[in-house]
Amino acid sequence: MRGSLVYKLADSAILPFNVLDYGKELKNYADSISNLAKQQQEKMKTYGVSFEPLFSAINNFTDYGAGLHQRIKNVDLKKHVIFAPSSHNKYAGESFPGIYDALFDIENNADQQKAWEEVKRQIAIATFTVQAAGETLKDV
Repeated sequence: MRGSLVYKLADSAILPFNVLDYGKELKNYADSISNLAKQQQEKMKTYGVSFEPLFSAINNFTDYGAGLHQRIKNVDLKKHVIFAPSSHNKYAGESFPGIYDALFDIENNADQQKAWEEVKRQIAIATFTVQAAGETLKDV
């Protein structure tokens, strides 16, 4: 079972983690703990304890999760930002394939401005992806 799970996760372009379900469960957990705390409602008022920020964060998570779910539906699963099969050499792979593809025929492109704008766009995509991945590694 573990081996099968590891294989599935390692081979997935996008991890099969349903954030919509996770948001629903977060809401259930928060409802449960909030109901437990209601037994101490007077003390919560006295000490200024509120679950509203938690519920607000869960609502935000659910909204962001719905947006992510929508974006996943439209993602190109054949093109990885860091490494992908070359569109110009089927036997090799390329690092930063979006940048590579944008640069490959740039000299033959009639609209040089548009061609270099695409290079800049692909660099921005790669930069954002690497930076975002790095941000997840920070100690919070």
